[in-house]
Amino acid sequence: MKLDSIDKDLFIESFSENRFFQPLFVKIKPSIRCNLRCVKCNYWRKAVRDELTTDEVLSLIDQLSELHCRTIKFSGGEVLLRKDIFVLLKHAKEKGIATSITSNGTLIDRTTATRLIEGGLNRITISIDSHEPEIHDKIVGVKGSWKKSTAAIKNLKESAETLKRDFKITIATVVSKLNFTNTDMIVDLAKEMGADNIDFIALVQVHLGDSSLFMSPGDIRYFQNVTTDRILAKIKKFGTRVVNQNPFCNYEHTIIRNGFRATTLYKNIPCFVPWYHFFVHYNGDVVPCCCNKKYVVGNIRQEKLKNIVNNVRFVEFRKLCKPPIRNRRCYYCLDEVENNLSMANWLGC
Repeated sequence: MKLDSIDKDLFIESFSENRFFQPLFVKIKPSIRCNLRCVKCNYWRKAVRDELTTDEVLSLIDQLSELHCRTIKFSGGEVLLRKDIFVLLKHAKEKGIATSITSNGTLIDRTTATRLIEGGLNRITISIDSHEPEIHDKIVGVKGSWKKSTAAIKNLKESAETLKRDFKITIATVVSKLNFTNTDMIVDLAKEMGADNIDFIALVQVHLGDSSLFMSPGDIRYFQNVTTDRILAKIKKFGTRVVNQNPFCNYEHTIIRNGFRATTLYKNIPCFVPWYHFFVHYNGDVVPCCCNKKYVVGNIRQEKLKNIVNNVRFVEFRKLCKPPIRNRRCYYCLDEVENNLSMANWLGC
């Protein structure tokens, strides 16, 4: 997210008065259904009830447009299981809102790739958990997935070139026991496939308490001290952009490469995210961010967005995001760190 086009004075005023500023980017999870069976994720095991209808999501996009939303990020589950995704993307485009989706890529053949890009999709994140097909397929629980996911990148690249569209592809990799010693090979894969970015993500949950993917403190130190150095060398060599080369911020001694401790950052500066972002669940619940999915501030089926963003519950949450932040979950999050530091500088924090 670029900050150079934001009205800095208006943002500072909104922050000072604890009013919502503007939805610079919003995440919408229109479904948690999935066609894979990842051991790193529990969404596919949950019963799906009460998904937002097409009309409800279209209305949501209309309301976001009225609030001058810049970007919508659609995720799942597997978002392409929503047969109306092309309608939703087209509607967002008509409203002047940029879009991105997160997908496992297994459903993106050449026709689907073309439809996505023609429909106005600007960016996509494809999940690939290893450069080795067998390891990736073991993690996602369905054989042949690696082949389909990597083919999706090729299909999207070719469609974007044919249609002459500026389209960005990110490979997302969850770092786990099965891949932490050679995660740097994802950089080689990204280079080979022509991906624009890589996002390394720390393991958050494991299927039904199965600890086979969890890394020991020693494993994490190896990743930070050995694998990360190889990653850094390769991104320098290839010029690949890595969103987060050291995802383990929930351990006391983790130090991000630009020199500060993630575990102490938010004792000194605010997290500004709930002034310009929120997350909408498949059932209409609105929460401030990914790290606080149980803190429901409203539901779009019961209240308009323009009221939710400044209701009592959301205002109270924003108060908690001023330093020292009392919500420990925030200390485990690296999202928007660079923007938070820039905004803190605006305020002289």
